[in-house]
Amino acid sequence: MTVKSRIVVLNAMAILVSLVLGGALVFIHYRESRDLENFQKVSDLLVQMIKLGDAWTHESGGVWGAAVVFAPADTLESGRADYRVRIDKTAAVMEEIRSTVAGLDLVHHTPRFRELVEKRFNFDDRLTPIRDGILLGDRHPWATTQLYNTEIKRLISMFPQLATETNDAELVRKMVVSDLALQAQLMSNRHHGLLNYALSSGDINEARARFPAYIDEAGLLLERIGSLASGAGYKEFQQAFRTPSRASIDEATRQALATANQTQQGERASFDPELARRTADATAQHDREILGFKDFVLADIEQHTHRRIATTRRNMHTSLAVMAAALLLFSFGGRYIIRRITGSIRSVSAELEDTSAKGGQLSRFVSSAASSLASGCAQQAASIQEIHATMEDITQLANSGVS
Repeated sequence: MTVKSRIVVLNAMAILVSLVLGGALVFIHYRESRDLENFQKVSDLLVQMIKLGDAWTHESGGVWGAAVVFAPADTLESGRADYRVRIDKTAAVMEEIRSTVAGLDLVHHTPRFRELVEKRFNFDDRLTPIRDGILLGDRHPWATTQLYNTEIKRLISMFPQLATETNDAELVRKMVVSDLALQAQLMSNRHHGLLNYALSSGDINEARARFPAYIDEAGLLLERIGSLASGAGYKEFQQAFRTPSRASIDEATRQALATANQTQQGERASFDPELARRTADATAQHDREILGFKDFVLADIEQHTHRRIATTRRNMHTSLAVMAAALLLFSFGGRYIIRRITGSIRSVSAELEDTSAKGGQLSRFVSSAASSLASGCAQQAASIQEIHATMEDITQLANSGVS
């Protein structure tokens, strides 16, 4: 194999290795970008599911005015009209969810996620009997509220499955925080309603049973959120849950619980109307603070996803550029080396040909000189022989004269 052929083979091998390595990098970045784009749709689905939880919470607030066993007769129709309006708002959110699910390419998602979307998103089927219990039956609004809470908890239980659709650890952490934030909102809304009802009505039977569990569960939940939140998220957490309104609610909760423990079962307690008013204001303020934290978490997830998609695309384009540069380098570099070596070989070959020509001329000259020298030597030998013959003749003549 000639030197040129070896160089061509080596460059071909280098180009092949560059193509394989570069192609692998491009494929990895492409798949990561595609997964993140798919997860962006999952993130949109998460936002809509949180909206659905909020819509159910808002919808459940209308059952008190729509329940035939609780609402005054003169306001029942208006209460039911308001309840139907709330149901229509929930239906609008459900339509957004159906639209998002229709746009998902489920082939690129895990089997568990596909099963979740295809089999567990039967929200309308589960909510219709609850609504009919108010509009068509005589179910008590408190029992209906508990059914709504059960559905909201079921909805929240789906959030961790959404988080498993990405391999980005930071994104998973943010998803878990959003899940806990919604749990905190649900727990707080339920507690705020029960606390305000107890302080305004004096009915503390539910407070006696539920407040101790709330104090323990809320403390553990906030510890988990605080341990997972970081940076700006932890600052937002502090502004949402370490506030004067939260402290006022905790104090009112302890007072209501202490009063409940001092009151006989079934009796009503008497609370300061000013305490009830301050607590109502504090719960309204704290609801806004929790909502602000939840909105921050969702926006943070969306921004992080956009940043990761942009970074992945930039890395993919960089890999393509590096691969193209390597191909050009090996292609043109190989050609340049071959041209240089070929030129050098041609130059040396020309010099060798010139030297060979000169050597040929010198050889011919030496051969000619040798021929001339041989001819001269032969002539001299002949002359010597003639002289020798002449000398012999003279010698013979001299000898003859002497005799």
